[in-house]
Amino acid sequence: MPDSRGVRHFIQHQKIENSFRLSTFKLRANRASEAKDERDLLELGAIYSIHFLKQEPSDSTINTLFLTGKWNLSLGERLRLETYGHLGVLGNIGDYRAQGNLLLDFGKFGQLKGEFINQLNAPNLIQHRFYVSQRELWKNDFKQTLETTIGGTYLIPTLQIGITGRYHLLNNYIYYDTLSAPQQSATPLSILQFIVQKDFKVWNFQLDNIIAFQNASEDFIRLPQIYGKHSLYYEGNWFKVLNVKLGFDLRYNDAYFADYYNPVSGQFQLQNQRQVDFYPAIDAFFTMRVTKFRAFVKFENLTNAFLSEDFFYQTAYYAYPPAALRIGFKWRLVD
Repeated sequence: MPDSRGVRHFIQHQKIENSFRLSTFKLRANRASEAKDERDLLELGAIYSIHFLKQEPSDSTINTLFLTGKWNLSLGERLRLETYGHLGVLGNIGDYRAQGNLLLDFGKFGQLKGEFINQLNAPNLIQHRFYVSQRELWKNDFKQTLETTIGGTYLIPTLQIGITGRYHLLNNYIYYDTLSAPQQSATPLSILQFIVQKDFKVWNFQLDNIIAFQNASEDFIRLPQIYGKHSLYYEGNWFKVLNVKLGFDLRYNDAYFADYYNPVSGQFQLQNQRQVDFYPAIDAFFTMRVTKFRAFVKFENLTNAFLSEDFFYQTAYYAYPPAALRIGFKWRLVD
């Protein structure tokens, strides 16, 4: 205990950032309105940042510069390509991100959206160097983490259904073990996700559903294999001026060993002692809107009112608050 204040972790971060962008684009009329949409865009830019870091007992200054680029292109009425990229050239040299999104519109047969992301990121400050009570606990020389994501979504608005698939591949992934220390995996990590969205509507009653299935190839990243969110509500106009919505939200996931949040480092770490069990978290809500006035009443964690001995966890040892009532409103005054 070298510090009389006890276990202490201190970081002060101040940043000054400037950005510059030069772009050109074409405008086209929007069929749905009289406004004009941005059709084609070519943008080049730079983002310069200077970071002032203070860590007991070490101070440092870091300069970063990202060269950025963006290119959006419409190839006819049914095909659109959006791309983005940046490259680090100073203190963040070698870091980069390349991203592309492709939209194919098949009219009444739906839409197909494709996405691709490839990026290389240096370890963050805590992963690199960490002090506790003015003593260096670790200083690592980790490699940059390479991440690749490939995914696609097929939407059919007439059937109110959407299907999404994503594949993530991570090389040199950094995680925190059960002893709170950062580790870098020499084994590539892959995550496969499959998401189904389906909505149902009968008169003024709506049921929105999202179910996700996912699986990780390695045990040093913990994810629930099944996650679901469902909303059942009534929506309508009362007295021809009052828009209301009344219903319930349900969220759940299967049991798994969720990460533990370490308050000293401020990071999530692995743990093998506490399993987060299945828990159907239900919220009840009522919302209303009249011109510029909006209000809501929400009964959060309604499940706890019936299962008072059980608690809702998404992080090990950190229970969500018990059943509570939340009220809010918003009133815009416009001259």
